[in-house]
Amino acid sequence: MATDAKQLILDAALQCFDKKGIDASTIADIREISGVSVGSIYHHFGNKEAIAVALYTEGVSHYARQLEAALVKGLSAEMAVKTVVYSYIDWVTEHRAWAAYLFQARGFVEASVSPEAFQSRQKKHFGRLMQWFMPYRQAGALRELPFETYHSLLMGPAQDFARQWLGGRTTAALSDYRELYASAAWLALKAA
Repeated sequence: MATDAKQLILDAALQCFDKKGIDASTIADIREISGVSVGSIYHHFGNKEAIAVALYTEGVSHYARQLEAALVKGLSAEMAVKTVVYSYIDWVTEHRAWAAYLFQARGFVEASVSPEAFQSRQKKHFGRLMQWFMPYRQAGALRELPFETYHSLLMGPAQDFARQWLGGRTTAALSDYRELYASAAWLALKAA
């Protein structure tokens, strides 16, 4: 039951944060939507900031699991690069509120935990991704670039358009440009 209550709280928090933002949402709002007692909320999380951090961490982990499941052995370098972009666009499309929350909450979460802890989580995910791509780079299929530039070239355009889409600044569906952004990533990273 404890796990169920915890998930109910996180699900309710996502609804609240999506509708009102983190700052305007209250524990009472989360309690009302979740149906869980205030005592249970404080027992599981302690405060709203801890809920926000847990929700952010769970969202990043959920996305990472979907990505890792999509990256199967035997993919060509081109398909591996494109699969990362496809997986991202698919996840954002399927989990619109969660994706919007991850963009919205990054600064809040970063300020709520130690900079070292936040960077450690980010580096862990990116490190696993770079380990996956290292054999392609070593085989000469990917450009030799500074380590820190790969993520921007791989995900930057798709993430920028996702922000526009999530913010309602475009009427085009994110999924309509799935192939365009995957191909752009491949063109940016493939060896000459």
